[in-house]
This record gives sequence, C-alpha cells and structure tokens, in this order.
Amino acid sequence: MRSYQLYLLDEAIVNRYYGQEIKLFNLFCERFTADHSLKLLLTKQVEYITKPLPTKDVSNILMQEDYYLSSERLDLSTFRMEHRSSGSWIDVKIKDQHLLLLAFGKLEIETRLFERLKELNTYFFAVNVGQKRFGWLGPIKKVQAFQNSHSI
Repeated sequence: MRSYQLYLLDEAIVNRYYGQEIKLFNLFCERFTADHSLKLLLTKQVEYITKPLPTKDVSNILMQEDYYLSSERLDLSTFRMEHRSSGSWIDVKIKDQHLLLLAFGKLEIETRLFERLKELNTYFFAVNVGQKRFGWLGPIKKVQAFQNSHSI
C-alpha cells in the first residue's frame, strides 16, 4: 500500500522554491516526526506555505468516472476510486489543508487522479514521507518561475 499527502502550495512559495523542492519536503518530514511542541511550530509553517483546498472543486473531480475509474463517496470527506478489473483502488480523504491518499494496486490509478487534480491547479505538491518521495503533480514551467523571480 502507498500513501501520499497532497498539498496545494501558494504560488509565491512555488516560485521561490522551484528547483529546491527538497527544502519543502524536509519541512513536511520534520513536521511528521517532530515532538508535540515543535510540531505546533512546523504546522504553522506548513499552513503559511499552503492554501486551503477548494473542497467543492476537488469533490467534483473525485466523483468523475471514466472508462478506467469508477468512483464512490464513502463519507462526507472520503472518496474511493477504483479500477475494478485489476482490483486497484485509491481512497482520498479531503482535509482542510491537504488530501490524504491511500492506494493499492496498479500505479496507473494514482496517475489518473494526479492528471485530474493538476487540471484544477498545477501547484499540488505530493509527499510520501515513508518512502521519501515527493514532487509536483504537474511540471512547473521554468520560464514562469524565471520571470516571476526577476521582476522589476
């Protein structure tokens, strides 16, 4: 089973840390492993660099079905998307500041979901602390990041 947290980052943070994603990942990892007093501080830092999720838009994306994925709502904040013929599924829990994903089976199921989410916003950052994996759901255009960092 694979698990991810997806955060929607503020555009200014994306532009500032483009190419330095390891710094963002380290912040999420430190928060995950910190003791209570330090966790409060790190949580405030994470809240500062992230944006609240557009829950209605995310819910609409999660309810879309196509030839590959079926979708059902398990409760108010949790959706299950599955590829029945392969037995693969992904549960998505919507939180205020992130999505929590638990996936089983074929990797294509995450790829399909990530494609849908990056249509909503390209600033989603995926974190898998356990496997030390992270990255943008969609590529950030270098030209955009370059132009924003050299404004007059």
